[in-house]
Amino acid sequence: MMVLWLEPVYLIDANIPTEDVDAVLKSVTEAVSLAYGTYDSVRRVPTSRVSFSIPKDPAVLDKAIAAIRLAHPYEEPVVNVRDGWASRARGKGDEDNPHRWWNRKRKQGS
Repeated sequence: MMVLWLEPVYLIDANIPTEDVDAVLKSVTEAVSLAYGTYDSVRRVPTSRVSFSIPKDPAVLDKAIAAIRLAHPYEEPVVNVRDGWASRARGKGDEDNPHRWWNRKRKQGS
């Protein structure tokens, strides 16, 4: 099954002091194109990063990407997909862990 709307890329994250973001982005865009689809420069607006995990199944990924594209207000939504591992509780063998919420002592008045 082909995963729709995806192509290979390098995902680059950089920690930059807020006051230097414009200078760093200017330097990068002078060196390489930061085109995303048919867009190479758009206005800046506040956004929220939403992260979630799904089973590693191309059919499920197709459905998730299609759902994002259907509901997203942008013509070209920025969606990055990375391979990863996600922890999953198995529900056994951790019942006595003192750090679990159900084993923590309640504060007075709670």
